[in-house]
Amino acid sequence: MLADGNYAGFTVSADGTTAEPIVIRAENPGSVTVTSEVRMDGHRYIYIEGLVVHGQIKFNNAEGIVIRGCTIQTAADGIVSMADGVINGYFADNVVLGPTGLERQHGGCLGRQPR
Repeated sequence: MLADGNYAGFTVSADGTTAEPIVIRAENPGSVTVTSEVRMDGHRYIYIEGLVVHGQIKFNNAEGIVIRGCTIQTAADGIVSMADGVINGYFADNVVLGPTGLERQHGGCLGRQPR
């Protein structure tokens, strides 16, 4: 739980599990600002909730990522997953101010399903 205020960008370098995801949540949604990008490349089961991000949220080659209730202000793609993308990602109730590669038809959910 993050208290209200401004925080530098950060990289999550650990994995959660389906039973115990890593949850990074604003104590008061919209009152926590991250001043650069948030990265979760190659990691699993991380939830980002209620943050304002001035940059990008990136999760290349990730699994079980949740981005919910965030506002992303960016000059480039706001929510980004390259390479093999994300498996079982869930993205809902976000506002992206600036360009994004997400299309409306995804309805907030996208990601490659396991084979």
